[in-house]
Amino acid sequence: MRKIIVVLSMLTLVSMLLAACAGEETSTVVPGTDVPPLTEEPLATETVVSTEEGTPGEGIPVTGEEDPSRLSNQLDYDVWNGEGDQIGEVDDMVVDLVNSRVSYVIVGTGGFLEIGERHVLVPWDSLQLQTEGDDTTVGDRYAFILQIDQETFDNAPDIDVNSILPPQGEAADDWDIDIRNYWQSGVIPGTPSPDGTAVPDMTATVSPDATAMPGDGTMSELRGVVLASELLGADITIGTNGEVMDGQTVGTPAATAMPDATATLSTDLDDTNQVTDASVDDVIVNIDTGEILYIVLDAAFPDGDRWIPVPLDQFNWDATNGSYLFDADRSMLRDAPFFEDGLYPDMSVDGWDSDYSTYWP
Repeated sequence: MRKIIVVLSMLTLVSMLLAACAGEETSTVVPGTDVPPLTEEPLATETVVSTEEGTPGEGIPVTGEEDPSRLSNQLDYDVWNGEGDQIGEVDDMVVDLVNSRVSYVIVGTGGFLEIGERHVLVPWDSLQLQTEGDDTTVGDRYAFILQIDQETFDNAPDIDVNSILPPQGEAADDWDIDIRNYWQSGVIPGTPSPDGTAVPDMTATVSPDATAMPGDGTMSELRGVVLASELLGADITIGTNGEVMDGQTVGTPAATAMPDATATLSTDLDDTNQVTDASVDDVIVNIDTGEILYIVLDAAFPDGDRWIPVPLDQFNWDATNGSYLFDADRSMLRDAPFFEDGLYPDMSVDGWDSDYSTYWP
């Protein structure tokens, strides 16, 4: 009897174990099926701090080489007509220093490898600088689009601009009167007009101002016209209160410009450090009107270069050295906002020049 009880107990235990195992199998969960799916972290995006007019332009992004407001870039553009045909390319531009604007775009057209090429001076107002490019636009993304009919362009006179352009620093009254007359009338001076009378030849004569002839030791306001290719890279004489400083002495920055093109203001500077060189690095132009907004100076200092946007009206003509003169208190350059390493700000952003426009008088 006792053996029977032991056997029954063992059978009962075995059945309980089998039941427990069967229960575990029915409740087993496949690993990972109850884990919530992973979500990818959003990609970091660059945040551009918007600025209001008159406030510091913090966070203005850098455009580098592509910004169409830079005159150096415009010199590389092609010229197209409204029908989608490329009619030439920009050879140079004529800058009007008196009115602070680009007056003409010199378009090279025709010929092969510049053999037999014509040079047409097209008024800025007769062109549109295109900054977008897609299926709905004409030609390249960055290009000048002719806003007049093709026939008027084709009949425009071939101009050797070097033969008619007054020397730098000299007055340029009516130097382009024949050119202006053509774009206004569509008739080349000296040729018969539709009514049978000859259009008068109004070739300009330059009236030199004896007080501003190169080399006579005087300084005067900017006058005349200059080719863009000659303005870019031109040396700048640094002066103060009408006197050219020996060694072109200016201050040196205590602060470091940020790589996001934010303008940096120099502080706590003394007058013992000297700029080793100053020249025109580029010219900033309003792409709609051709107005010159700033001359960008590349000023070399002992601790590195600074790029300083300066309005054109801050310069005079140094007839002694035949150069452009920054003829103001040198502390103006010392304390001016600047950027470094050629990091040009994006000039399509509103308020990009708030630091510069509020600084210069």
